[in-house]
Amino acid sequence: LSFDGGHDALYEVGAQIRKPIDSGARSFWVGGEFTLSRLSTSFSVGGTDFSSSTNGFSLTGLFGVPVGTSRWGPSIFAGVGISDYGAQGWNVRLGVDLQPTFLWEN
Repeated sequence: LSFDGGHDALYEVGAQIRKPIDSGARSFWVGGEFTLSRLSTSFSVGGTDFSSSTNGFSLTGLFGVPVGTSRWGPSIFAGVGISDYGAQGWNVRLGVDLQPTFLWEN
């Protein structure tokens, strides 16, 4: 993320768990995600550079829909949860989840 005079960087690592709503077919799924994060900010004021970093976490409830017929194929997902980077707040996630190709069925 860039802003006038600086930029932010957000690094996250975590895991998801999912449960299909209908176990007999590829259907909507619900799940959750937990991530550990590092948020860094750098900016310049009057020729002097400043930087600051903080560690945090997020806990997010998710729902998604598979794309295609492969059991391990991609999904489109959305979610909402809480984040804490020194102060608590809300997070919203929208995205496409791509599985590694070695998990795909032939």
